[in-house]
Amino acid sequence: YDKWCERTGFTTMLPKAVASKGCSIETQRPMPSKPSTATSFPIQPAPMSSSTVSALFQQAAEEWLIMTNQPIDALSHPKFHELIQVAAARATDGVTIPEKRAVRESIIRRFSRRR
Repeated sequence: YDKWCERTGFTTMLPKAVASKGCSIETQRPMPSKPSTATSFPIQPAPMSSSTVSALFQQAAEEWLIMTNQPIDALSHPKFHELIQVAAARATDGVTIPEKRAVRESIIRRFSRRR
């Protein structure tokens, strides 16, 4: 971490590093008047093509199915579709929910590669 800070010019605020410089965190930077939150500094994600987003979504959906032992039909459930539509509300052209046949084939391929 320290080497990365030196290489990138990042000023660390870890208590040990600040103490080794002989000053307190309070003298390093003023305290904000209100607690800062992630919404104070929104980071806009880089735009992605819908095919890239769909591929990432399919991978995440497959991992979710596997890790939570969900039936593949869970991807077809209306509430799951509603969940994804809410999550994708900011997407310019929505997301494509993979069909269960494609997911099943992909999962089988993934496990076949690990053998």
